[in-house]
Amino acid sequence: MLTQNTIDKLKDLSIVDVVAKYNLSKWQKHGANYTACCPFHAERTPSFAVNEAKNIYKCFGCGAGGNGAIDFVMKVENKSFYEACLHLCSMMHIEPEHEKRELSEQQKKQLTDAQLQEQVLNFVVPIYQKALNQLEDNHPAKEWLKSRGFDDDMLAAMQIGWCDETWRHTCTTLINKNWLQPALEMGVIKKSDNGSFYDGYRSRIIFPIKDRNNRFVGLGGRYIRISTNDSTEIKKYINPKDCAIYNKSVILYGLSVAEKAI
Repeated sequence: MLTQNTIDKLKDLSIVDVVAKYNLSKWQKHGANYTACCPFHAERTPSFAVNEAKNIYKCFGCGAGGNGAIDFVMKVENKSFYEACLHLCSMMHIEPEHEKRELSEQQKKQLTDAQLQEQVLNFVVPIYQKALNQLEDNHPAKEWLKSRGFDDDMLAAMQIGWCDETWRHTCTTLINKNWLQPALEMGVIKKSDNGSFYDGYRSRIIFPIKDRNNRFVGLGGRYIRISTNDSTEIKKYINPKDCAIYNKSVILYGLSVAEKAI
């Protein structure tokens, strides 16, 4: 595992300096932002923007966006948090430091569980985020967010998404990828009384939760009634389940973003 000192160095990197390493087409300064053609989809007219002061990136074409250099590299390179950190160290000539400690068998199991759970979250968050971006402006989920003061920059920075009302938005794909168990442990998938599986965050606005190292550790969900067949007693809000990577007593929503302003 990387030391906290190494992770802090990577978190302090300028997102502009990191994105500039990718030599994106039509990269240039435009007011407070840097703009370029998006690295996440093909385009001729730049719709991708990077704001150094806010430490965020956002594509107004495909909707991809996020916070910080580590997050950007994870997505553009399709890497895990650890892999992205090592890649960044190489790119930015930072010597990675690793913690030296012997793990017990229980700790090794917890580490494996945590890695699988992190993989699930790294997979579903972009799917939910894309789903939200593709909704019409008059969709109930979009209207709820607007009524609470969420603008496009906030949605991108917080990577807010949408799990639709179909019951199997991500469920089938996660099962096919052999991620059923970690998804069940986090509540991303749930099991019905008849033994079938379904999306645990069905018909909800998704609020990804990160730890202080900017890693996904869980999902919060706000129910939005779309189907008239739904029970009127469905909980409005659900929080992540305690699991290998999430402990509600030590994780605070928004801490990874708020720390930069403290």
